[in-house]
Amino acid sequence: MAFKPVIVTFNKPVGYVVSKDDKFNKTIYDILPASWRKDFYYIWRLDKDSNGLLLLTNVPELVNEIEHPSRNIYKIYEVEIEKPLKTQHREKFKKGAIITEDGQYVQKPDDDKWKGVPKDFLQVYDISYHKDSRWRYWARILLTYGKKRHIRRLLKAFGYKIKKLTRVKFGKYELWTLKPWQYRIHAIKWRGGKKLNII
Repeated sequence: MAFKPVIVTFNKPVGYVVSKDDKFNKTIYDILPASWRKDFYYIWRLDKDSNGLLLLTNVPELVNEIEHPSRNIYKIYEVEIEKPLKTQHREKFKKGAIITEDGQYVQKPDDDKWKGVPKDFLQVYDISYHKDSRWRYWARILLTYGKKRHIRRLLKAFGYKIKKLTRVKFGKYELWTLKPWQYRIHAIKWRGGKKLNII
């Protein structure tokens, strides 16, 4: 049978890690077709406590191509937080801040207390905020790159607790009506290692 390159859009449920193998947690491959553990590769992880749009492909070369920072592919997240988001914090998130791995805001990076502490410069490309009819507070966040637990660390550093974090868009692919655990297969054009309008 001829090889057919595809990208899969999958609605990852909360509670599953994005990994081929994990001794301590359930992985996405436990709920996907058995052959996919060998044949399909995930693109841009979601953490265990997050849900929403995850891309997979049976073309391993595409993973590094799509994940490379120079690609600047838009990823949009809907984030429910426990309190209103202040305007000054929205502006701060767009400018960026240095945040430790455990979510502390580093105001003075040269201070001796931060020497040797793992930290990253984190920012968002854009962020909007609204309160829905059920008095729930939502931030819509657009990223073009991502560090480990990027959104969680940034919001935690400024005093916001996340109740729900869902990726809803990745490049041209959207979550739309996919329910948790569901996936959709998209045929792509792939000729001799050249991508054509894939993402």
